[in-house]
Amino acid sequence: MSSVNVAFAGVDIQRFLGLAEHNPVLDPKIGPDNSAPNRSLYNSANGQPDFSNSSQPNPNDVKQEGYGDCYFDASIAALAQQHPDQIKNMIHDNGNGTFTVTFPHQKDNSAGNLWGLFGDDYHDVKITVSDKDLPSNGTSSSDGTAKWPEVLEAAYAKMQGGYDAIGNGGHPADAMTALTGKSADAYSPKDGAGKIEQALKDGKLVTIATPESDGDQAGMEAGKNPHGLVGGHAYTVTGVCTGPDGKKYLELRNPWGFDQPQNIPLDQINDGSIDEVEIGNA
Repeated sequence: MSSVNVAFAGVDIQRFLGLAEHNPVLDPKIGPDNSAPNRSLYNSANGQPDFSNSSQPNPNDVKQEGYGDCYFDASIAALAQQHPDQIKNMIHDNGNGTFTVTFPHQKDNSAGNLWGLFGDDYHDVKITVSDKDLPSNGTSSSDGTAKWPEVLEAAYAKMQGGYDAIGNGGHPADAMTALTGKSADAYSPKDGAGKIEQALKDGKLVTIATPESDGDQAGMEAGKNPHGLVGGHAYTVTGVCTGPDGKKYLELRNPWGFDQPQNIPLDQINDGSIDEVEIGNA
């Protein structure tokens, strides 16, 4: 199963698809400890780890920056859309400039578990992060106040082995499972189309992934499909609405925080514009 991700620096888009290794989009200013002194997990205005202006995680808080982890950012936006309290419960402010993030019910395939040969072992994983774990071009918030996207990304990167490990593309279903500790599945557009609306009603997380585009990828407008979706990218499905024509439309959010796509007729998602539909339990 292919991984999906778009990273950008300025107006250049770098594609990272497939399971092969790729070079991450890294800020050369990041030191050996991957720290960024000019960034903080706390809101500089009030010294608090704000979730957003509404004090609740909101999908519009998420703004992907220089790393190719749209699959993760689309997933945390989906969790904020459906279960904002779960995000608040995951993050604990230790009161000393650090946060501990709990990733629930994670599978242990380590050598200590004999690689799962005698059954799977699941346990909560707690990751503590601070400002020194932040890169200068990691995920931020759209208005600069909500810090929870940075906290979650820093903790996820630390759990996975660093920003290099998460910034080369990945799969939304894997990110969903890491966030919730519950199963997530990927469907073809044909099979997934009939599941999306009910999944959202049931409180599940829903994202879509687009196939890689052909041609010159030198600008933001390059490589977009007829629905205005960027190739090799992941989007959060925020809703299903009924248009003036009586048809059902898919409402999507781009984790970039801008360049938001038009609503897509649900009966057209099998036209090649969408590669997969990912649905995660929460």
